[in-house]
Amino acid sequence: MANWKREKPVVPVWNHREDAKLELWYPHGEVPFECAVVSGSLRSALIYYRQRILNADMVMRTCSQCGRVFFAPDSRSNLCSERCRKASKKAARKCFDSKSREEEYEQAYKREYVFWYNRIKKLEKNHATQEQIQRAKAALRQFRKEAGQRKKQIRNGDLSTRQFMNWMIGQEPVIQEICGE
Repeated sequence: MANWKREKPVVPVWNHREDAKLELWYPHGEVPFECAVVSGSLRSALIYYRQRILNADMVMRTCSQCGRVFFAPDSRSNLCSERCRKASKKAARKCFDSKSREEEYEQAYKREYVFWYNRIKKLEKNHATQEQIQRAKAALRQFRKEAGQRKKQIRNGDLSTRQFMNWMIGQEPVIQEICGE
């Protein structure tokens, strides 16, 4: 009501459904701004504005950062504001930084494990024989077992990080030979 101009007429629009006693007012006869007046129950206003939201292709979402409910333009949006976007980026950067602080040998092991895992997935995707896939999985289990023992040796000071990384690189031909690369 505060945005109404006295010299412009107010154009009322009535909803004539019996179960929805809702009166809409369009100040100055313009559609972008409207006021709803209800009597008795808010049910009719809730139904009306829910339909308006659906017609505008808006989706009600919960912000993954702050937990507030907001209207998003599509179902992929999960952050309500620029402030939450910045906070989300900051949290992701903090998580990345904490991962990058890991020991060098742990990072190298993770990279090597992914190398082996991807070769096995490639075999499965290319419909390799079951025997070949099982050999690759057994080789991966053996690699993980030996790598675990060698990581313990590093923690005890019996093995250097460089020796561990060289050993892992030396194991790559095992999976490559099984995959036929």
